[in-house]
Amino acid sequence: MVKTDEHVDQMRLVPAVFRMATAYWASQTIYVAAKLGIADVLGENCKSGDEIANATGANSESLARLTRALVGLGVLAVDDNGFFWLTGIGAPLQSATPGSLRSIILTFGEEHYRAWGNLIDSVKCDKPAFNEVYGLPLFEYLGQNSAAAQTFNEAMTDLTSQMALAVVLAYDFSRSRVVADIGGGHGVLLDSILRANPSTMGILFDTKLVIEGAMGIGSSGVSDRRQDLGGDFFEFVPPQTSTFSKMSCMTGATIRPSAS
Repeated sequence: MVKTDEHVDQMRLVPAVFRMATAYWASQTIYVAAKLGIADVLGENCKSGDEIANATGANSESLARLTRALVGLGVLAVDDNGFFWLTGIGAPLQSATPGSLRSIILTFGEEHYRAWGNLIDSVKCDKPAFNEVYGLPLFEYLGQNSAAAQTFNEAMTDLTSQMALAVVLAYDFSRSRVVADIGGGHGVLLDSILRANPSTMGILFDTKLVIEGAMGIGSSGVSDRRQDLGGDFFEFVPPQTSTFSKMSCMTGATIRPSAS
């Protein structure tokens, strides 16, 4: 197996600020691996570079350089015969598996990557870089781009699935009569809360497009206690709610309950 210790030692000699400035080399390498589906091609098996190239439709010579980089990052390992396999680091690049991070990496490597490239304009003009690059705020953009929206929603579901148990164990929702999950996606977190608290009612609140995709997903056993509501949390959130839940928010918005 190719050893990367020497490479790591060499990188330690590089000034830290240089490593920071070139960190996107690594992130884009991982994004391309996710986009090509290399982890799904490998699965639990070992394959040669040519086999991976054929399966992904990539140029074999260019893929050889990519796989060497992935070995250097610890995402892949390779033996003396040139056969590659996934490491523990690379395993989350597989799709549709517990702990998958493929969808969020695709989102980071596409829409977010382009937006971060315009950070300088955002800092100088105090305007969201995403809006400048795509001509629309994030959620309006997703509403008009179904492929990007599907990847984004899958990413949020994957991340929430990994965090839901920790949230349920960390906070006592039994005292809450109604829990509203704001920007709750397909309801993974809210359903986990409701299953653990049989006397609690829930409101799943997200954009209308997301709520349409959430209908009937994962609500087994709690559908009679979960209300799905579409709307814009910049304008209002569900009233008469005991507890509000929000996994993450990148908008900078202040969430205020509706008076109606």
